Amino acid sequence: MNFIKSIFKTKQDEIYLSKGFLDSIEKIIKEIEASDKMLNDDEYYNLISQNTLNIDETNEIYIFLPIAFTQLLMPIKWHDEYIERKKSGKEIIKKFNETESYKLIMEVSKSCIEKGLKKDCIINIAGRSAEFNALNDFLLEDGNIKDIKVTKTMIIR
Repeated sequence: MNFIKSIFKTKQDEIYLSKGFLDSIEKIIKEIEASDKMLNDDEYYNLISQNTLNIDETNEIYIFLPIAFTQLLMPIKWHDEYIERKKSGKEIIKKFNETESYKLIMEVSKSCIEKGLKKDCIINIAGRSAEFNALNDFLLEDGNIKDIKVTKTMIIR
């Protein structure tokens, strides 16, 4: 099946990650933690873009870092797959564990969270996830975490 996918893969679908991608993720998390304020969307994106080597890396971190943090922090059953929606409207189902950028972001995120991060840093990152905000709202309204069922994440590219 992977062979067939590779035949139909276009240049647009290819994402280039440099050898320094792991270091970039860690540096970004540390800079967010060192920030003394909640970053707005532009500041967040600019911080990421200043610490990556190309637009692919910037976009992958911008998309997947909040998702990884949310999945690590919320003890619920997450889907193994996500939906990627292209500008054309075409939807492709992908697996998180087959997405190289996500796997690397998850690895660094897990390590940073285990070492301990400031609460503001966690909110600055996870708070950008639609899943985090929906779950947070549900729990604040006295919802029970056992009652939570999530749909597949949709990423619009």
